Amino acid sequence: MPEHDIHSLAKEILILARNTLLVNMRFLDSALSRLELCDLVQNEIPLDITAGTEGQKLYYSPKFILRKYKADKNAVAHIYLHIIMHCIFRHMFIYTLVDNEKWDLACDIAVESVISGLGLNCVNTDTDTHISDILSDISRLNHSVLLLAMLTKVLTKLSVKSSVNTRIFVRMTIFS
Repeated sequence: MPEHDIHSLAKEILILARNTLLVNMRFLDSALSRLELCDLVQNEIPLDITAGTEGQKLYYSPKFILRKYKADKNAVAHIYLHIIMHCIFRHMFIYTLVDNEKWDLACDIAVESVISGLGLNCVNTDTDTHISDILSDISRLNHSVLLLAMLTKVLTKLSVKSSVNTRIFVRMTIFS
């Protein structure tokens, strides 16, 4: 396939993904239409990413978009919505003392949780079951951590000394 065709086809796929999201989520019209599509290769932008944004442009690698679309027709709409959700939640604006890797991971978890909760068929992908399992594990772990904090608070109020039995109970609760 000629290079020009790759670029125009990738852009058409992104526009199709955006229009699919607009049909299913009209209330996101302003957000979905705000980002300017920016082909990394045609614009000779030396970013080592597959798709992303800084809040004004949606940068993408044409070959990545074509590969994703070929593998799963809903994948590009999922990616587009993922990027838009990062903008809506203003994830690109972070405090200088934040650990960037942890922040990025936490933001991705939040965005994927919201997308999963929407229950939209147009963004369901082959990996959604795997993502849902991971989100469930994270949620269960989060509840276990909260349980541990509450248990510690109760034990402290009761003036119970930490013992081996208490630690075993807590470990069994968290990892069961």
